[in-house]
Amino acid sequence: MKHMCHYLKDIGISNTTMYKIPEDFNINSIKNEAISQIAFGLNIITLFFNNGLIQFSGSFSFHYDSLIQVYEEVYPVQGDFGLLHLLEKRIVQVRVSNERNVLTLEFETGAILELISGKEYESFKLNIDGEEIIV
Repeated sequence: MKHMCHYLKDIGISNTTMYKIPEDFNINSIKNEAISQIAFGLNIITLFFNNGLIQFSGSFSFHYDSLIQVYEEVYPVQGDFGLLHLLEKRIVQVRVSNERNVLTLEFETGAILELISGKEYESFKLNIDGEEIIV
């Protein structure tokens, strides 16, 4: 399977970043966490799990079954983007790109959610065990 970050470049979505994921942030602590709630706001989506949350409003891609959906931004939220498939599913793999600007979450079903740091705006926030980063 082609890595989605490369796919985003192919269709013209830049992965130049405003902020990066800090190397000392313990991103792997969300491995094996299950998504317990998904909240949709006007221009933001939040995934909740036992020890924190991931909130995003920027570029993301979602791969479920054989479908890859790529979005430049969340606004306007007019549907669930297929993300309801993630409810009660465990995160089995967490990857950060070498440039530290893309967070990839793989779920027990094989679904993949990729959050991409934007060039001009904050794209996503992670809060894990009370520690928060904004990317």
